[in-house]
Amino acid sequence: MKKVILLIVLSLSLTSCSLLNRLIDAPLGIPPYTCDDKGLCVQSFNKNFEFKVLDCIGDPVKQTVEITVGLKNKMRNKLVSFSCNKSNYSYAYDENKHIFEIKEIKFPNSQTSHTNYEKFYSPTGVMLKGKIVFRNVLPSVKKFKKVSGYVTFQNEHINSLEEVKKSWYGIKNLNINWRK
Repeated sequence: MKKVILLIVLSLSLTSCSLLNRLIDAPLGIPPYTCDDKGLCVQSFNKNFEFKVLDCIGDPVKQTVEITVGLKNKMRNKLVSFSCNKSNYSYAYDENKHIFEIKEIKFPNSQTSHTNYEKFYSPTGVMLKGKIVFRNVLPSVKKFKKVSGYVTFQNEHINSLEEVKKSWYGIKNLNINWRK
């Protein structure tokens, strides 16, 4: 009987620890990571935006890694801004904790602002394909342990009275497919 109780208590504590880790990774308003069967985990920056990884290609000559992502807005049209600025903690790091900076972010019709944000309009219900590129990545890096970036979004019109929402996206355990 004591062994059964101990196993139940141990099982509950492991479950609550896992739940606690998910809550720590998902601050208020940000959905938790969703993981596929290969271990790739993706976290959107808001429950009303679908954010997914479509591909991850490394270029050994340019020493860059290009992550192709899909973004779909479930709300009315929004102005979305992805930070390319390392001071906003937009980065990737590998299994050895080497940090890689963003080289560029591109979405359809996006423009870089003077504050180093890539801004674009996200229409309702349309999946946009974008690219997040990291520089100075050697082919010996096989996986990004974590990718994180700062995002803001607001109503479509810049002069809107709606408050600018600020958040983060996250990607974990991202395998890099290096070109030959």
